[in-house]
Amino acid sequence: MFKKSNLKVLPYIIIFIFALFVVSFKFLLCRSLWLDEAALANNILLKDSILNNVTFLQSAPPLFKLISLFSTKLFGVNEYALRLFPLLCFIFSTVLFYFCVNKLFKTDFQKICAFFAFCFNPFVIYYAVEFKQYSCDLFVALLFIYFCLYFDFKNMRLKNFAIFSIFYALVIWLSHFALFLFIPLLMFFIFNFKSCIFSKKIFIFIFTFLISFLPFYFLHLNFISGNVQLHNYWQDSFVYSFGNFFVLFKLFLSALFPFANFIIISVLLIISFFLFKNDCKKVFLILFFISPFLASFLSLYPFNARLFLPLVPLILIFIFSIGNNKNVLNYLLFLVFLPYFAYSIFFTVNKNTLYREEMRPLLSYLSKNVVNDEIIYLKRGAHQAFRFYTLNYDKPYNFDNEIIYEQNCPQNSEFCNLKKGKIWVICAQNSDNLPKNAHLLKRLNFRGNNLYYIVIE
Repeated sequence: MFKKSNLKVLPYIIIFIFALFVVSFKFLLCRSLWLDEAALANNILLKDSILNNVTFLQSAPPLFKLISLFSTKLFGVNEYALRLFPLLCFIFSTVLFYFCVNKLFKTDFQKICAFFAFCFNPFVIYYAVEFKQYSCDLFVALLFIYFCLYFDFKNMRLKNFAIFSIFYALVIWLSHFALFLFIPLLMFFIFNFKSCIFSKKIFIFIFTFLISFLPFYFLHLNFISGNVQLHNYWQDSFVYSFGNFFVLFKLFLSALFPFANFIIISVLLIISFFLFKNDCKKVFLILFFISPFLASFLSLYPFNARLFLPLVPLILIFIFSIGNNKNVLNYLLFLVFLPYFAYSIFFTVNKNTLYREEMRPLLSYLSKNVVNDEIIYLKRGAHQAFRFYTLNYDKPYNFDNEIIYEQNCPQNSEFCNLKKGKIWVICAQNSDNLPKNAHLLKRLNFRGNNLYYIVIE
């Protein structure tokens, strides 16, 4: 017979196994790297790019790059090796979130609903098998929420606290989002050490952070913050007014919680702030939630759904904590989130929600049909994936043809004034802009990538 305590854990195990099965299934589909993933992969595979460059408008923390590079050394340069670390981060994140809700919520109904809402959040699921650093950011955020909920920092020995401080100082090299933890953690410690605000522990925490942050800034972060192209790309994602914040926040919630009414979620979020008791651990959660918004207001960090993925567990913690007051609120919360739950299940079981641009089958087709004297012309969005699969991939696709990159064409030049003849044009993201003097012979679609076979007359 099962013990009662084991039966309580059973729903979480079932949810976790189902989520792991779905994510693993999507991982094993081995879809091609799309534009951003391929650009980041090319960035990492350049030996001089681990610390300081923002090549191809893509960047990631140095430790994330090193771990990804190490994975390719172990398993080869392929989609599995590159997406393995984000997948592991998702698995660890779900385990950490279970412990967090178990500590914060009173009823099993609250815990199960919140755990399900997290495990099957469409954004969490999507970035679990995407070669980007966002799943890592989520893991780091949950790791420090877990520390603050379970560690007794007030009575922690000085040596152990120093180890924790050093650990946090190193984590900022793994996740940019970890920087937003500094002020919340500092305030959390000040609340904990009221009798000695300038205690040795706080000095150690600040000192170790600065020792790590200064080289991190000058060797890495400075190149990102000073990149004009990157700033221009994100310029519409910074908060500069209340109206702008309202629009961005609506887009943010709608992206992270599709089919969950924006107004209702916002009201629940506001209520949860007021219902939170005056507890230093909960103050830490609130400060952590606010920090990235303040950074966006200061134009230090873009306000974008995928960049704010670590706030998903915080939003769920805030909203479902309302149910701590009355049991009837648990069922009301469940009804509010019911459409979101239904959509989450649909999203996770639908493999087509994962595909972006399939370059690998496109290149397979091209390699079998292209003739040596035909030109291969790459539109801008196709450059990075083409480069990855022809130069870095385990089994590269080699072409002896003349290859023309649109980005190398003279400005305002239409298709580089191509000479007459047959040309293969690769367009990412369904671009249909072809030369006016072109006659279309064939058009093929590879899940977002279009391949055109044309004749310039």
